[in-house]
Amino acid sequence: MRFTLSATLAAICLLAGPAITPAQEISPEEAQQLESLNATTPDVQPPSDDVMQPTRHGIRLTPGLARAVSRMWIGEMVENDMGAMLSEDQKGRLSETMARRMMETGHKYGKQVGPFLELVIEQMGPGRIDVKPEKVKEFGRQAKETAPVWREFFGHMSEDFGPYLDDRQKANLKEKQEMIEKAIDRFEQRMERWSNGDRKEKEEPFEDLDNIEEEKTKDGAGDDKAKKQPEIKAAEQRAAWAMRRIDPVTWREFLNSVRNTFKLTDEQYAKGQELLGKYTAQAREIMTPEWREKVRKNQIMQNLREVLRKESPAPWLYHLNREYNELVKPLGDMEKAFRIEVMGLVTRDQRDAVIRDLQEFAVKHGMTTDEADVHFPTTGPG
Repeated sequence: MRFTLSATLAAICLLAGPAITPAQEISPEEAQQLESLNATTPDVQPPSDDVMQPTRHGIRLTPGLARAVSRMWIGEMVENDMGAMLSEDQKGRLSETMARRMMETGHKYGKQVGPFLELVIEQMGPGRIDVKPEKVKEFGRQAKETAPVWREFFGHMSEDFGPYLDDRQKANLKEKQEMIEKAIDRFEQRMERWSNGDRKEKEEPFEDLDNIEEEKTKDGAGDDKAKKQPEIKAAEQRAAWAMRRIDPVTWREFLNSVRNTFKLTDEQYAKGQELLGKYTAQAREIMTPEWREKVRKNQIMQNLREVLRKESPAPWLYHLNREYNELVKPLGDMEKAFRIEVMGLVTRDQRDAVIRDLQEFAVKHGMTTDEADVHFPTTGPG
């Protein structure tokens, strides 16, 4: 069973980010001030270490943002890692339940957690949390103060999700929750060290919190040799992103973009959701835990090609690419068919309305009428 608390906290930090502050409306006075600031052209100044500062308003934790984080977490951390094949109805109910819990947490602990999450955003480097040496103590101090919040937030999982899961899924969830609790313990211990200035070389805040390799050996001594090499960790991380890209959970984004672009009616959108459910169910039949593990290992091996720079990996990569293409081709075919059927819901009038808007926008910004000529596939009803 694979699970990373780092991925979970990263999801909350990156998507909710400084958003886990009290979700409140901006007052008319603040709105007027923001409008005035937006209308003012700022003086150009060279960047410095002080440029990146938390904003006064930040990103608010809205119900929509909470749902987005929850859907991603349910799809990736619960379904994929537990191997619990959830129905669309289950995922919807779990996402809404988790979103409500997240909103409650934001209102209750926003002032406590917000500054830490803003600090996390400030310390983000290319694809990672790269805490500056001078910020280690502050980071550790703020982080350890949030540990009880994470403990309470994830501590409700079995209680919140239980009514929507079968017995096997409940058992998997209980095991997962125990892993999360242990990972939070490690996070709290690590941040206690950091708050005292004790940071190991190249140690990241959320790295390997759930990894058995970080446990002490039976004789009580740490075994640094057992830890994964950076190349392995990077390959596994890229493989995880590859799994996210091909997961049918991303197909909903296409349906929603079509809905927003073409102004689908409620009836059209309902038909689109039926199509999404149909194709997702077909995809889930293929995406068994065994299939997922094959694809994951394939992508890890492909991502390790940088390690083989001294030797030609061409024949090896050929076989890996062929295996990957054979594994994911059925999903690609399903996604293509799903998109065609969704576009088939769009009427001629809806397409023409979008085309007129695009043409008007293009001409307004300097394109000729011929250059602004736009066409959509005529797969929909007249």
